[in-house]
Amino acid sequence: MHGDGDGSGLETARCLLIVVALNAGSAQDLTLDLTRFGQVPDGVTTRWSTATSGSGNRCTRRQGLRVSGKQLRVPFTQAEVQTMRMDGVAA
Repeated sequence: MHGDGDGSGLETARCLLIVVALNAGSAQDLTLDLTRFGQVPDGVTTRWSTATSGSGNRCTRRQGLRVSGKQLRVPFTQAEVQTMRMDGVAA
C-alpha cells in the first residue's frame, strides 16, 4: 500500500480483509499490493469513501472496483479516506 496513511486488518476466521487508506494530497489512483496474502480472490470489492474536508461525501458506499492479480487500484479524490472490504482473503 502506498497511501499517505493506511492500515489493514485480517479476520482469519471469516477470511475478511479490511483496508483503510488516506489520500491527503491531490486526486490520484492508489494501488494496493496484496501479494503478501496467500489467498486473494479476484472479484468485485465494496468500499466506502469519506471526504476529509468535512463537506462532500460521508461514508458513501461504492462498488465496482475489482481485485485482479492480488492488486486493487483505487481512485481517490483530493483529501479522501476510503475503506475497502475484501472477502475470501487468507494469510
